[in-house]
Amino acid sequence: MDRHQHGGGPPDTRERIIGAARSIALERGYKGTTLAMIQQRARVHPGSFYWHFKDKDALFAAMVAQAREEVESTVAHLETGTNPVKAVLDRIVERPERFGLWRFNVQLMMDQQMHGSDTAAQILELRVHTQRQLTAAWLEHIPARVLEELPGLPDRLADYLLATVEGCVLSRVAGTIRDEESITAMSAAVMDRMVAGACQSVGEPVPELFLGSEGWADRLVASLGTRG
Repeated sequence: MDRHQHGGGPPDTRERIIGAARSIALERGYKGTTLAMIQQRARVHPGSFYWHFKDKDALFAAMVAQAREEVESTVAHLETGTNPVKAVLDRIVERPERFGLWRFNVQLMMDQQMHGSDTAAQILELRVHTQRQLTAAWLEHIPARVLEELPGLPDRLADYLLATVEGCVLSRVAGTIRDEESITAMSAAVMDRMVAGACQSVGEPVPELFLGSEGWADRLVASLGTRG
């Protein structure tokens, strides 16, 4: 049995190492995070570290993999009358530990040092996994005939939502204040129009879930004239 893969040794030590590495990486990035820093903050000896992880890349890969456990609780069932993009974003940022994971992964995606690493592979797998969860959430709401004619529509919706959420998270990481209410509303309105157009093209009524954003775009445009 490979102790690195199966996490031999006290579990609290492994979690301390992961927590220390994440907090340092958020401050310094992948390249600026050294094993010495991690070991000092986690209060572990080098031997304890190498019992759990073979190297820094394996540690970072484990940190990204841990985020998969948060995906299911983040991507809940879509509800009629809600802005699904804002709902997913809110579920991420309402809990510091959950936002920390997304922030960490977004930062790693931009780090050139990650290319070709096990960590990069885990980030890609996490994104694919998240997109599949979002796609599945839409499948139960889109008419079967639409899915037969346009099987790629749920995946396209998921990709659009994920890109918007990641953009908002990235803005927060950069310390930039955005009008997330308007950004997510516009994104939701576009997705609703995509589904409505697909339904109309095959002669199916538009499900109630995708009627919630009617008038959002008009109200957003009108609100621009009241600012300043």
